[in-house]
Amino acid sequence: MGLYKRGNAQTGLRSTYSLALLAPDCSEAITMLNDSMDDQILLQEQWAIELLARETQTAVAKVQEVFLVEYKKLAAHAHVKSYLPLLTCNSVRGILELENSGKINAPKT
Repeated sequence: MGLYKRGNAQTGLRSTYSLALLAPDCSEAITMLNDSMDDQILLQEQWAIELLARETQTAVAKVQEVFLVEYKKLAAHAHVKSYLPLLTCNSVRGILELENSGKINAPKT
């Protein structure tokens, strides 16, 4: 039960439990949960992702990929979660501008 707690509030207990019932293999349930969380992040930040794609002249799919990676990196150490979208956008913009200028190589996926 402690696995699903964040501070004093429980998060996602019902959805995680139902995913575990649907997926007999725990790793499959975790993958389904992670995919769902990724989809939620992308949906909530779609406007920012589209703006970054236009500003940096980068494909939306590429921006989504970089956005998720950077969001997760920042979220792992964030104390104030409400700033994550802004910090992520700034980080992604910098990465994409460097990639597009040729100063750094794009990571291989």
